[in-house]
Formats: sequence, C-alpha cells, structure tokens
Amino acid sequence: MAPFLDHLNLVLDRIAKLGARIDLMPTIRWATVTQASPLRVQIDGDAEPLSVTPQTVVNGLLVGTRVVCVEQHRRVLVLAGNDRTDNPYQPWAVASGVTAVSASGSTTVTLPAGRFSQPPNIVCTALSVGSIDIARVFSGASTTSFSVNVFTSTGTQVARSVYWQAVQMTPGSASG
Repeated sequence: MAPFLDHLNLVLDRIAKLGARIDLMPTIRWATVTQASPLRVQIDGDAEPLSVTPQTVVNGLLVGTRVVCVEQHRRVLVLAGNDRTDNPYQPWAVASGVTAVSASGSTTVTLPAGRFSQPPNIVCTALSVGSIDIARVFSGASTTSFSVNVFTSTGTQVARSVYWQAVQMTPGSASG
C-alpha cells in the first residue's frame, strides 16, 4: 500500500504545483468604471468596487465605461475601454432630435442624461416653407438642456419644428 500512497502523494504534489502556477497567471476580466478620479472599477461578479486604484493605459475614462482588465498578483491594469477618446476624428458624444418650438418665449430641449460632460456645441435648423426662418439657441446651454426659439427674417417670432444636433468633440471640450 505504501507505493500507492507514494504515487498518490506525487500526483497531489504536482497538482498543487500546477495550482500555484495557475495562481501566478494573469486573468483577463471585464469591469465597469465606478469612479473617474481616482479611478475605481468594479470587476464583473464582485459585490463592490476594488478598494485600490488600478493602473491604466486608457485616458479619460468616465463612470459607467466598460473596461477590460488584467489581474495578476492582486494588481489590476485597465487595458482597454469603450471611452472613444482614442480617435480624434470622431465626436466623443453626440445627440440629435427634432422639437416643436412655440411662437412665444423659448422652448427648452432636454439632452440625454449623462451623455455630455461639458456643454456641447449646438446647431439648429428651423423647418420652414417659403420663408427664411432662423433658429436661435440661447447662450447658457448646459450638459442637460438648451433653449431655442425661431424668428423670421423680419424678426417676428414664429412656431416651427426645429432639428437640432449637439456635439462634444473630446471629454474635456465641446470644440475639438
């Protein structure tokens, strides 16, 4: 029986060594950014965010961004995220729509929640037939809304449908 136990102990020893080697291997895991500064991520399947700040090779991560992390020796490195900051030729955040503008006062347009981190550049076009109408966006647009009204070329305020587009080019600036 002793030779059998010797072989069993040898197999168990090899299994333990393989387990130790596996523990040293990096693990690739998905996570979500829960705090931008200092950076905090919550690894998928964990009950709460990591208590330490991970290292990262990705700039401009925002709360809610999905990221790919490498975890090794209790250290986490953020390798990639869908933050869209790595392409300078593509807007960072965009929203568009159409709204009915009244003939008196101004109409407030609500932007999608959480879409913009800075007040975006806003372009409006009034839908008109047979006249030249000018859609005017008030200064003071914010990350959540803007106000617009429409005037004819003679200065009379009119009701029209207005097509609008809001663009933020980089995480820190509307222009880019």
